[in-house]
Amino acid sequence: GHSLGSILSRGAAPYALAGDPGTLGAWADELVAITTDQGFPAWGAIGRTYRGWVNVRNGKLADGIGLLREGAAAFRATGADLFAPFLVTLQANACAVAGQVSESLELLGEAFEIAERTGEHWLAAELHRLKGDLLARGGNSAQAEDCFRRAIAIAVEPGAQFWQLRAAPSLVQLLRGSERHAEARAMLEPVLDYFDHDLRAADVVKARALLRRMA
Repeated sequence: GHSLGSILSRGAAPYALAGDPGTLGAWADELVAITTDQGFPAWGAIGRTYRGWVNVRNGKLADGIGLLREGAAAFRATGADLFAPFLVTLQANACAVAGQVSESLELLGEAFEIAERTGEHWLAAELHRLKGDLLARGGNSAQAEDCFRRAIAIAVEPGAQFWQLRAAPSLVQLLRGSERHAEARAMLEPVLDYFDHDLRAADVVKARALLRRMA
């Protein structure tokens, strides 16, 4: 039960952001079932946050954000800190989808603080990417560009291509139409080549559509 919960929670992290909501919902149910049957409250809390994110992905923003808050609070109540930055980041992403920019930035600050305290830095690229997106919304292009570049620089490490795939399109979009347009495209194209085997993944579809629009 414990090892299965670890696989479903950590293994589902990238999938939670970009995968099929139906599959993620099934994983969420499995995590909640582990808690019910075997008494692992942390896994059940993660399962509730995943259910909340599924709701957000399906357009049920209020219900989804409520579940995300409840699940993250329940996880922290177990005394756990590891993995907490990702749960807070899901909340921040949900608030960004809902247009709640200031709340999203506040949650990102919390996620950065937890990650720094626990040394859990595997999510750093996504934190910088989302912060950049929020700054770009507010018209802070220079600061946003710095965040995107930091995200891409972090994600060049082996095994971090998924985080590059999320960060590079944000930089391309920001620089679209500028004299650095070609530079940004050059960052994205090799990452897309790496994911050529998974053409249906949501982030791959969006990135390829962006390149087509810019061609």
